[in-house]
This record gives sequence, structure tokens and C-alpha cells, in this order.
Amino acid sequence: MKQARKSTALVKAKPATPTAKSAPEINRLYKRVCEILEASRQRVARTVNTEMVQAYWLIGQAIVEQEQKGKKRAGYGEHLMEGLSEHLRADGQKGFGRNNLWYMR
Repeated sequence: MKQARKSTALVKAKPATPTAKSAPEINRLYKRVCEILEASRQRVARTVNTEMVQAYWLIGQAIVEQEQKGKKRAGYGEHLMEGLSEHLRADGQKGFGRNNLWYMR
């Protein structure tokens, strides 16, 4: 006995077009979603800025500790900043020129 195959064709539904009645609701929802996204982007930017300031401060602290080597005052050496800058740039790190490292210090 042969079984008949049933057609399982899917019917594609047309996307609903907003009616004049639903358009204000969609606009309110759209504005709310945009507000949520903008607030989130601002929080992310503040967090990134805070983390970068902390990273730069820690880099400066590490430089000072290296320069002082346990002493109260540093024996300033330009070679330290230049050498560190060269290593960082060779590693693909951008924004760590000698002057920027000096400012972090």
C-alpha cells in the first residue's frame, strides 16, 4: 500500500503594515527604544573613560616605581621612557609615545 504524501508547503504571511491607529504606539515605542540605547551608550562611554584613566594612572605608577627602584627620589633617565615607548609601539600599542608616557608618569 502506498501512502499519499501530504503537502507541507508553508504559507508566508505578509508583514503587517502599521495602521493609522497603531502608528503613534509604534512611534512611542521607537522613541523609548532609542532613549534606552542612547543611555546605554553613554554609560559604556563613561565606563571606558574611567577604565582608561585608571590604566594610565597605574602605568604612571609603574614607571615611577621603576625609576625610583625603592629610593625616595627618582634618578631620571630619558632612556627608560624611550625604551618603553619603542617596545609598546613594536607590540602594536598606539598612543604610547615618549611624551604620553611622561604625562602618565
